[in-house]
Amino acid sequence: MKKQFKKLKDLVIRPVPLSVGLFLFTASLLLYKLLTLVPFGQREQAQEIGAASLSQIKTEVLFAPMKGLQFAIIKFGDNDAWLRFASVAVGLVAAYFLYLMLRKWYTPRVSLLTTLMFVSSSWFLHVSRLASQDVMYLSVVPGLILICLWFLSKKNDLKLPLAAILLGLLLYVPGAAILLLAALVLFRKYLVKTIPKLPLKFKLLGSLAFLVTLAPLFYSFAFRQRQIIEWLGFNEHQSFDASSIAANLIEIPRQLFVSGPSDAAVWLVGTPVLDIFSVVMLGLGIYAYRAGYYPARERLVFSLLAVTFVIIWLGNVATISLMLPLLYVFIANGIAYMLQSWFTVFPRNPLARSIGIATVTVVVLISCSYHIQRYFVAWPQAEHTKRTLLISQ
Repeated sequence: MKKQFKKLKDLVIRPVPLSVGLFLFTASLLLYKLLTLVPFGQREQAQEIGAASLSQIKTEVLFAPMKGLQFAIIKFGDNDAWLRFASVAVGLVAAYFLYLMLRKWYTPRVSLLTTLMFVSSSWFLHVSRLASQDVMYLSVVPGLILICLWFLSKKNDLKLPLAAILLGLLLYVPGAAILLLAALVLFRKYLVKTIPKLPLKFKLLGSLAFLVTLAPLFYSFAFRQRQIIEWLGFNEHQSFDASSIAANLIEIPRQLFVSGPSDAAVWLVGTPVLDIFSVVMLGLGIYAYRAGYYPARERLVFSLLAVTFVIIWLGNVATISLMLPLLYVFIANGIAYMLQSWFTVFPRNPLARSIGIATVTVVVLISCSYHIQRYFVAWPQAEHTKRTLLISQ
């Protein structure tokens, strides 16, 4: 029993020392002026209505884990804006998942720098500091990849029940089921070899945990079948005419590289989601993958990126939050490729290696500073933002 407890303790705690500073930094960013930076708006009030009672959550069961946190806050809090603490909690989980996923593939340095860029990004701050269900999308792809990698690890007995619960919670997010299917197809050869070797008691325990976690979802579907369409990531009122499809196709890259959402209540209108350094590292990371480095990982990330793109494009339910963690995988690959190229030029010169690392770190910090100022200073002070939030009260 003690040995099993030690395994569980190591599973949860071992990665923390490497990222404890990053965790504290992320928590500070998410909590800073959380209740006072901008007023509680209509979008957040709609979230409050959806989580006002257990019967309401049972009826509209999608995003139930997030709604459950909001329901608890509504019952024990005395301020509507406290609902934002639920988003903060889910945002911290998403950041931790991304870090763990990157650590499976990259060095601690690259993983920390990339996760730092992710948690400092304006998009992450927006969705993690407002009472919005959008924040749950950030955990879907890193969570699914981690679950598949846990199944393939040698010491996966205790991870199985935990992975089953996590998988069940992720499946409350629209579009996650399709991504799960894609991940199973991509990992099928490895999973077919690994799963039969798992201890029977842990397979039974994992199956039971999975079914219990998903029980409210199945119950809701039995009485409200129309939710299945949205659960798959599609809007039942979505028009599939040529003009709508073309407009949605253009909208995704436009938000990423040209100008983000036009709603001032959730974004600094006129600015793109990614900054210039992130775009350069994204392009470099794509080049490095296409150059033939890590072909198995290349197939995985490109395939999942294509699936998330299609879900956002055709479904018109999920936002770019679903694909953002994958974009930061490419950014991490770009940083790793750039550092490796520098180290190849200076293989035995410690001064030159230190200069390369310091230069990349400084540029990353400049990028982070730009996003933080864009969110905390520029967005709430913009006239369009003030007018929109004033009207929404």
